[in-house]
Amino acid sequence: MLEALELHRRDHPDAMVRSLVSTHNCMGLLFASRRTLVDMDQWDLIQADDGYRKLDESEAPMPGDVVLYRDRHHRPSHVAQIIRVDLDIARAEHHVEVVSQWGRDGEYIHKIADVPFLLGAPAEIWTERSFP
Repeated sequence: MLEALELHRRDHPDAMVRSLVSTHNCMGLLFASRRTLVDMDQWDLIQADDGYRKLDESEAPMPGDVVLYRDRHHRPSHVAQIIRVDLDIARAEHHVEVVSQWGRDGEYIHKIADVPFLLGAPAEIWTERSFP
């Protein structure tokens, strides 16, 4: 774990380590209270069963929303939970900070796109909010 931490610190200097446990993965962090591993192939089932909907481009993300990452083949590859959203009024952009488990390498707080390459890239934001 310490070697992984050093590697991540080198490649992602702005990411902050939250925990160095390996009992869960990113899906387990968000959907199983950090208790176990949950395969990414369960994403469709979980988001449907739990009533998630994909944010429309006109909707602003909020803390608690889930970022779905996709690999280069467009398959779901990672999830993270939004913990902070700042609006840059001058650029009309949202700066999003998330928490996620990087494989079995620990939990990190990081900018939405600052993840190891193998975890993919942010593709969609999903929410449980029932209002647009």
